Amino acid sequence: MQMPALHDWRTSVFGAILVAASISGGCSSELLGNPEADFDDYRQRLERVLEVSFEAPEPPEVLKPRYPQRRDLQRQASEFSLGILDIFTLDACTVGQLVAQRNSALGKVASASAIWRYEQAFLASVDDCLRLLGEDVSEVTQLMTALAEVRDVKRQELGIAQWNATFASVEFQALFSTGDGLLQRDFAAARSQQLGRALERLVGYVQGEDTAALDDLEAINATLIANPYPGRVLLSVEAMTAELQSIADTLETLLTHSDGTPCRPERLDDETTKIAMNVLELVYVGRIQPYLAELQKAGHAWIGPLAELSNAIRISNKPPDFQAFAARYLDPEAGVWAAFQAASQRHAQLWTRVRAPVPPSGNAEAVAATIEPVSGCSR
Repeated sequence: MQMPALHDWRTSVFGAILVAASISGGCSSELLGNPEADFDDYRQRLERVLEVSFEAPEPPEVLKPRYPQRRDLQRQASEFSLGILDIFTLDACTVGQLVAQRNSALGKVASASAIWRYEQAFLASVDDCLRLLGEDVSEVTQLMTALAEVRDVKRQELGIAQWNATFASVEFQALFSTGDGLLQRDFAAARSQQLGRALERLVGYVQGEDTAALDDLEAINATLIANPYPGRVLLSVEAMTAELQSIADTLETLLTHSDGTPCRPERLDDETTKIAMNVLELVYVGRIQPYLAELQKAGHAWIGPLAELSNAIRISNKPPDFQAFAARYLDPEAGVWAAFQAASQRHAQLWTRVRAPVPPSGNAEAVAATIEPVSGCSR
């Protein structure tokens, strides 16, 4: 929020008092970098200046709804079996080697990302294998038909392997963990840029880029594990939205008559307004607003790629719990992000009323029509 230039309050006695308060009251908060402590400091200063009580909201401890558990997200693909003789015949082409690997002891406990790589490799090699088998005698015709049917089903269900290796994976569970609580004020959105690039690579693989690049999946997963910020960003956005709404609620009550018309309390004279504006600049603009901007930047680094990834993966039965989570947290134009924007804008608009009760037009008649006289405000 771009604030207008403030009057030079440093020459006033009230200004000297405010500086003293910032040294004695705000130092520990600044050292700790705790955004909730910053809002506590903000509220306490405003209470002293405006002589009104600002209630602290209940901080969120978890996301509601939470990111679903893996067992609720995983989807089961169709299973196929081939006889011993069929496997022996397939050993002449790459598909036979892949089937053998998948049926091995290690293959049966393969990770979700390894299964995705296997399914991609199977689809890439099965047509070549069918051509090779077609050059042989007619005894393999039945096997070719079965193999073609398997290929067609696996192609239709490739989205299941992609889904299990992404949104239903251990790595995505870590992404949306909130166990470490809110992000502190010194966090940097740059780490989220790295996460966003990794997610964009996943989108490319789902959309059909060179399947050889899937060998990069483990490196991508390592990046996801190393940057477990989305859950904490979302929790922090929830908390900061509640803080902004709480401050705005009190300011609106202060500046609104009981019948809903605007008013200005008698105690909010020019000197008090000047001090309140300096609290805004010192605490909100100086400490809180940069943190809010970093949250916004961090979230937008990965929300877009996540939404694109979810849309690119074709499965017919995405879990309802995931759909509810995505609607609230993974849409930059709705849910928690829209609430965050609205709370920030409302907070800014109310401070415009604190600073300047005169409408932007400066029309005296408009002022008289919209703002009650000082003596008319009941608070």
